[in-house]
Amino acid sequence: MHLSTLITAAALTLLTSTVQAAPFSIYQVNASDGLNLRDAPSASASAQYNLPKGTQLISTGTEKVVGNSTWIAVHFNNFNGWVNKKYLTPSTNLDRLGVTASKVTEHLQCGGTEPFWSFKFNGKTVQGDNLANDTKYRATVTKRTATRDQKTSVVEAGKLAFLIQKTGQCSDGMSDTIYPYAIDVLLPNNTFLSGCCR
Repeated sequence: MHLSTLITAAALTLLTSTVQAAPFSIYQVNASDGLNLRDAPSASASAQYNLPKGTQLISTGTEKVVGNSTWIAVHFNNFNGWVNKKYLTPSTNLDRLGVTASKVTEHLQCGGTEPFWSFKFNGKTVQGDNLANDTKYRATVTKRTATRDQKTSVVEAGKLAFLIQKTGQCSDGMSDTIYPYAIDVLLPNNTFLSGCCR
């Protein structure tokens, strides 16, 4: 490896930072022609998705400054990637966007594959399991917020957090069933699961 490459890599490492732990901050894309979700923090990195204005993303809490740009690590549709921060509008509190309670998430059955997992919302509690590591979860819901139109909801329960979006077109990847809700789950070890709900 060339010395210049090593120096550049070291510089990038030093410029990586962890922002306030708010992994379910909502980001709304303001770019008129969509925003590329890239597999590395660089405008030349491969784009995995082109996200239209209004797309909701989950920040993982990591930022990286590359040149004059700040990139944020995000989770979207079962993919961890990077977006340019200048095109994002953060909202760490959904109360600003709408109501403070989400009726949608009081009774949902959610799950995903690869690995197989499930969560069930029972009013004030959440129960679930992850077959990948044979872990079971049970927690009391501490916060339940939603946008005014109830299309995007955030649920917090202990060390678990859930972003639920009404897409009307979520697929489990194994059947022809189409589910009304897509879900991203943040586990206590800061890893994500993506799936569907009904």
